[in-house]
Amino acid sequence: MSEKAWWASASELAAVLEVSNSDTAAQSMMSRLADGLRAEFVSFCGRQILAPETGSLIEYHDGGCEKLRLHVSPVTSVTHVWADTTRAFADASLVESSLYVLLDHCIYFNVAPSKGSRGVKVEYVGGYAALPDDIERVFHAELRKEWALRKTPGIQSVGVQGANFTVSQRFGLMSETQRVLTNYKASALFF
Repeated sequence: MSEKAWWASASELAAVLEVSNSDTAAQSMMSRLADGLRAEFVSFCGRQILAPETGSLIEYHDGGCEKLRLHVSPVTSVTHVWADTTRAFADASLVESSLYVLLDHCIYFNVAPSKGSRGVKVEYVGGYAALPDDIERVFHAELRKEWALRKTPGIQSVGVQGANFTVSQRFGLMSETQRVLTNYKASALFF
């Protein structure tokens, strides 16, 4: 199942917006609006919200610290941690799970891995398996608002006095949406 389908299937979007499945032009516009909103939500939060389809994430971090913050939350489990200043990440550099503990979205090491740029590799499972209800609710509200306005999301080409440039058109998220998404922002995770 694709990430788009996790956010909302085409038939669910059509039901929210009361669009006929046979209206291909409306379906296309609806899909573009939903894609733009998905991107805006992820951008606002500064992180992935849903778990990847592959089931695991891989991140690289600098060594030398006893605390390592993972980028996607919630974290279900840590599969492997490697610490290797050469960045080869062979089996010999695998860190035993008894040498660290996972709390929320942070790994705490008994002893900090050796200092080194990108010397720690972490494979873990994180993100929400399904869109949280509060995000789904404001996603549908934003989608209905944008549908009523019929804004076209994405990049638009603009010409001014013979010069062409592109402008990214941003959605104006409602205050309720911002309030809900603030709870999922990457900065809210890092204490």
